Amino acid sequence: MKKLLLLAVFIVFTSTNIFSQAIPKQIDYQGVLKTSAGTIVPDGNYQLTFKIYNDPTGGTPLWSEAQTVAVANGIFSAHLGSITPITTVPFNRIHFLGITIGADPELSPRTLLTPSPYSFMAMNVMDNTVVKSLNSLKDDVNLVAGSNITITPSGNNLTISAAGGGGGTVTQVNTGAGLTGGPITTTGTISVANDGITTAMLQNNSVTSAKIVDGTVATADLGDNSITSAKILDGTIVSGDLANNSVTSAKIVDNTITSSDLSNNSVTSVKILDEPGIAEVRNETPFSIAGNTAMTTIATLSITIPAAGYIVLEGKSIAWFSGVTGQNELYMQIDETEGGTIVNPYWTKAGLQAYASTGQAFFPVSCQRTYTKSTGGTYTFYLEAMPVSSNVPGATTNLYITQFRAIYYPTAYGGVTSIKESSGGNDESISLIK
Repeated sequence: MKKLLLLAVFIVFTSTNIFSQAIPKQIDYQGVLKTSAGTIVPDGNYQLTFKIYNDPTGGTPLWSEAQTVAVANGIFSAHLGSITPITTVPFNRIHFLGITIGADPELSPRTLLTPSPYSFMAMNVMDNTVVKSLNSLKDDVNLVAGSNITITPSGNNLTISAAGGGGGTVTQVNTGAGLTGGPITTTGTISVANDGITTAMLQNNSVTSAKIVDGTVATADLGDNSITSAKILDGTIVSGDLANNSVTSAKIVDNTITSSDLSNNSVTSVKILDEPGIAEVRNETPFSIAGNTAMTTIATLSITIPAAGYIVLEGKSIAWFSGVTGQNELYMQIDETEGGTIVNPYWTKAGLQAYASTGQAFFPVSCQRTYTKSTGGTYTFYLEAMPVSSNVPGATTNLYITQFRAIYYPTAYGGVTSIKESSGGNDESISLIK
């Protein structure tokens, strides 16, 4: 079995009334099975072993259970404790769940059990002992009626009543700070005086926006740095509100700067996207490829580009044939991998099927290839050649005065395509990019 991964697990503790009834000590567990390549595993039944530990690694399991679970579209569900009741885990501290898939090693890291399973601890709360104390009194607590108080039990209710008696007569009500209408000796109305509520009377955070009259908050009422962007109405900031040098590039929406926004002579060469770069090698030493059965490197070229873009390569040489009057030809191509055979459609062929003599014959040969690169970096390319496999034995096949050039163009210059004429005489567009 391929190595499996477990993703996106959810743990839900299921229980009923924790008082006076048996608690089904089970944990609902759901997850997704994927292969190590990240693909969903095939539907079917899988053997899963679940273990609960005190520790995130190592240790001895407090509880263990093996289940065969059905997996559909990678998703499975399991009721932990449905086979082996979870009676050996006290759930009075942090616990961890370990999972093993088939014969694979236990998955790492273990899953930290969230508080829900710890409701198992409620099992220790017995009937009639939920209230542990009342005003520091424990065990049997008696309600005693005081003076003029009557306690009347009725079923599960206790009615506490106060009898009449005692008291006095209010002869005068005075008004304090912020109030008006007093003193009152018979009847009257006490109300809040105009401007009677002072700052000291207001609790912190007690005044909401609904209590502030619209248009009455002045500059002096605002603390320094108290206004955030969320408090500013969209489209109301004008040029006069901005300090010099206050707008950074991060605040400018991409592609919104136009020619009219730029002052004359404001753009320097360093502000222009990277210009084309070039690298080239040259070798005038003759290079023999006679008898070779795979592509042979005749020039190697590396170019470092600053960002994504196109690398246009061109290789040129002079093919030098001699020694036979029969077939003597060669292939030449540009590749990022040395050796191998010809790569369609990037090879070029030079030479003849037959020669007038065994003397020397020379042919110019060249090939081109364009690559696209999504990131900057250093890239290496090879100009390669090999003789045609059907060449006449004894043929001499050489290359000399070899030139290999690479030119880099940023992607901002646009895409690269070519037009070729098809066998039917119609033009068609083909990509030159690898």
